[in-house]
Amino acid sequence: MSLTVRAVIALVLMIGFYAVALGLAGFLLYLPYAEVVYAHRIHLKLLLFCLIGAAIIVSAIWPRRDRFDPPWPVLTRREESRLFRLLESVARATGQRMPKTVYLTPEVNAWVAQRGGVLGFGGQRVMGLGLPLLAVLTERELFAVLAHEFGHFHGGDTMLGPLIYRTRSAMGRTIGALEEHSSALRWVFLAYGKLFIAVTHAISRHQERLADALAASVAGSTALSSALKKIHGAALAFDSYWSNEATPALASGLLPPLAAGFDRFVNSERVAQATRTALDRALAEDKTSGHDTHPPLRERLHALAGIADSATTEGGAAIALLTTTLAARERDLMNAMLKPEVAQRLQVSTWEDVAARVYLPQYEAVSQQYGGHCAGIKIGDVPTCARDVALAIAERMAAQSDEAWSDDRRLRQGAWAIGAIMAATLAKADWTLTTAPGDPVCLVNGDMSVDPFSLAHAIVIRTMNAAEWAERCGTLGIAGMPLVSETAQIQEPHPAT
Repeated sequence: MSLTVRAVIALVLMIGFYAVALGLAGFLLYLPYAEVVYAHRIHLKLLLFCLIGAAIIVSAIWPRRDRFDPPWPVLTRREESRLFRLLESVARATGQRMPKTVYLTPEVNAWVAQRGGVLGFGGQRVMGLGLPLLAVLTERELFAVLAHEFGHFHGGDTMLGPLIYRTRSAMGRTIGALEEHSSALRWVFLAYGKLFIAVTHAISRHQERLADALAASVAGSTALSSALKKIHGAALAFDSYWSNEATPALASGLLPPLAAGFDRFVNSERVAQATRTALDRALAEDKTSGHDTHPPLRERLHALAGIADSATTEGGAAIALLTTTLAARERDLMNAMLKPEVAQRLQVSTWEDVAARVYLPQYEAVSQQYGGHCAGIKIGDVPTCARDVALAIAERMAAQSDEAWSDDRRLRQGAWAIGAIMAATLAKADWTLTTAPGDPVCLVNGDMSVDPFSLAHAIVIRTMNAAEWAERCGTLGIAGMPLVSETAQIQEPHPAT
């Protein structure tokens, strides 16, 4: 499908929407006029319905100024010469002009757009590069991804994008505005919107295929295939990383090495296995939904397999292309993402600092709040009461959360609390709390190491028996140690039974 054909389809759909909207608004205005002229009467309810409906439609489709105020830091050639040399080599290979501005973003993605001008015409080319994306790709894989993005410039997709986006936005505003006024009028736009989305998303999927083909021709199909698989897995892992690893640190005023942390997170054994499973599932799925803007991963990889590869050198890690220190770039992102007063208070730290200053205080707080349930219990004796203690703690947690918890959730949360209490106790006994993104929390003493959360979970859900527990605790030399410190026992006494 040529650029001309795609442009014609987009224009027809756009014109069709505005014709339907204006035609319907005109019909609504005509109804009360016809009633007065031909029936010589006027119904006030009909008049109000038609006038309000027409006003809603016209107001919703009225063109809005497209403001582009990117919140992300700008990358410049002067500061990032190595990265821009790569960008320029991609531009030459694809026969395209460089983007006017390149932004650093906090996402596992790269994108291009054309902003300003009139409906995308006469605007400026801009590009976004995700720092997490740079953290997981090699230089050659990044070249392939960038070639794909320049393929959208090559195909004119960024000129069609504003047409489609603004029309879709006008549809959304119209549908939302009519929600409480008239379901019948709203239905007209819902029906047209479904057609519009189906056709434009099909165009988008075709654009992605063409961009893939161009990228494979200049960067090699192997590099692009590898990049697509890495991006798929990393994108799935990023939300978990940001929620469970980065956010607690930032909320505590610490700024650990975020890019390095994400790289370690996706390569940890647990996360790597989960992403492999997700990738296998994606490769087994070949269905395309009308709401998908990209073809299925399986289809894209299959198409790339049919393109002759070119011999290329792999290069090093893409993140090494940044000349400015990662700490400075991550600080730039935080300054853009957070409120100024919050960003200014962030202290550069290590992930070891996060373990000691974020996680350990949490475990100590759990021990103080729920440790009374463990009063008088030695770590070696935990199997005799682990399930009852876990359920008792979870009962209080559920009551405090004001939510209905399933039995499974109670056991899991109670087991986690026992693990936290054990971690706090071991830390007070000179065991060192250690962890890294994607890795379990461990307490280390010399050459001995224990994961209290896995241990507690295993004994509570009974995948470990008492003999195995006793052997493990005996080896670690912690069997005779109280499960909870005296401070926690005094502060939160065990409830009477």
